[in-house]
Amino acid sequence: MIMADEERKESPLAQASGGGGPSGPAGNSQAGVGPGAMDISRRTAAGCLCAIMLVCGLLLAKQIVCFRIASADACVYYIPLAQKVEEGKWNQTRLPSIPPLYPMLAGLTARFFVSSDMPSIAGAQAVNSVSLLLTVLLIYLLGTSAFNRRVGLAAAGLAGLNPWMIKFAASVGPETLYGLLLTALAMILALYRRRPDLPGAVMTGVMAGLAMLTRSEGIVMVPVAGAVVLYFSLAKMKRQKSLVVRNFLIMFLAAGAVSLPRLAYIYEQTGYCVPDVRLAPYLGGRNVDLMQWPSPLLADAISPDDVARLDPAGWKSAAQAGPSASPDDYPGLRIRWADVWESLVMVIGPAAWLFAIVWFSLRAGLPRRGGEQTVIGLVLLAQLGLVVLAIVLPFGLNKLDRRYVVPIAALAQLWGALGMVGLAERLRNLSGLPGRLGRSIPIQLAAMWLLLAGLACWSVFMENAGVRHADLAELGRHARSMETTFEPVVLASSPETACYAGGRLVSLREVNNGAVDVSPRALAAICRSSRADYLVVRSDDVWCEWLALILKMGFVPPRAVDAVTVCPPAGRRPDKSQSPGKSYLLDAHIMADFLDLMSP
Repeated sequence: MIMADEERKESPLAQASGGGGPSGPAGNSQAGVGPGAMDISRRTAAGCLCAIMLVCGLLLAKQIVCFRIASADACVYYIPLAQKVEEGKWNQTRLPSIPPLYPMLAGLTARFFVSSDMPSIAGAQAVNSVSLLLTVLLIYLLGTSAFNRRVGLAAAGLAGLNPWMIKFAASVGPETLYGLLLTALAMILALYRRRPDLPGAVMTGVMAGLAMLTRSEGIVMVPVAGAVVLYFSLAKMKRQKSLVVRNFLIMFLAAGAVSLPRLAYIYEQTGYCVPDVRLAPYLGGRNVDLMQWPSPLLADAISPDDVARLDPAGWKSAAQAGPSASPDDYPGLRIRWADVWESLVMVIGPAAWLFAIVWFSLRAGLPRRGGEQTVIGLVLLAQLGLVVLAIVLPFGLNKLDRRYVVPIAALAQLWGALGMVGLAERLRNLSGLPGRLGRSIPIQLAAMWLLLAGLACWSVFMENAGVRHADLAELGRHARSMETTFEPVVLASSPETACYAGGRLVSLREVNNGAVDVSPRALAAICRSSRADYLVVRSDDVWCEWLALILKMGFVPPRAVDAVTVCPPAGRRPDKSQSPGKSYLLDAHIMADFLDLMSP
């Protein structure tokens, strides 16, 4: 099982570089003095990798089974767009603010789940699950090619059993697919460093273009990939400047060819040649009203101006509302260290950070392979750098969210794996018991599996994905189960019920234009003008506290109430935003008459 470097066959990347052992080039020399780094047999590595992917698949299945509800963004954008793709309504599948690759793949995959309760959600989860498993495989190949099978296996284990990566892969959103593309881009750039040929330049451009079509911040990957291609081309082809220029241009042409339909569509719609119209302010343009291209979920039966004309005196402004106003009603820069800690430390993982520190402190016993680490580091820094820039700009993000870190969490595990193996190599050079432990591959595998077991337990007991407003999904399913021949119009402050009902949404958070309370007369006017079928109210809704209060006291006509659901506790220790509470699905026509009677 234990083989020295000179006894094993070199990996393709190592062969192209002239070897990874002590006799290799200076840049790949051993970081310390001692015997060649150990490795594990291909059979053992293959068996452990299969076991890691099996456990990853089981954790994904657990999370999907316990899946409660998609996020609000998913219900407004990704699920409705995927539904239109599934139905073949291609003219309704494009929005200037939503990169198209993920909802398109989710919609096409949903056609294989027609018997599911929600095919679009099943298709989106299938895309994410396959993306995570492929990411784990690519991380293993990248670690094995650049270092050895021990590093690749440890990196695959840390990535495949990362609780946050599993949680996002079981949800609905493009982060997992984006992470797969970033990992593939890093792998292709590492290969290009060894052999800067034309196919490598083409594949680099294609992968960077696909990343740009998956998440908006992927736009930064095109110039980063171009810079890496140019640098490695110059380093390897100093006397062939024409080939350097050719590869550089071909890379950008390939990225442009992939993204050209998207760029042409947005330019036609907005006049900006960007992959996402929300990037316009960052590039010196003006803010664009995204409501010009509403989501397929949103009903266009009423506008904020219409509501203001219905009952101008019926609205209570956010300033008048006082403590009941939500912090989200006040835009501005709000960077909290808790967000940074949860996003960077917890998503990447404390163990990965600890072993990464070990690697940078005790880099001994392994080839350094600075080129591969530089490539991976550039991809990581490009993603985080653009997110940080978007946070500090005045019209940017409000916080560092977990979804911006999850795509690069798999790549970050590689340094944790280097730390694990580097520490074992340092122990191997010692005498006595530590040396015997360092020279025992079975003991090292047992220690790795013990760590992975801890990650798996963390994932098993982690709170289920998307527990917030889980009751709203049940209300939507109840509405859809009723015998109707039309798309119900749902009047609500959150989109989940309308999405799961297969209907349209009139969003109270949009129509009240920042107000957080409304008079009975204004609410009745909204019910009638929006031609809503259902009115959804939670007992803890802040947009209409008086209505939540009278519902709780039982003053609403019973025939107006179609369903009452109690939200179950979210995980082991639900926070205040996930506390149990009643949600009401009300007949909007009956409620309009009732609200008129309540008006003075």
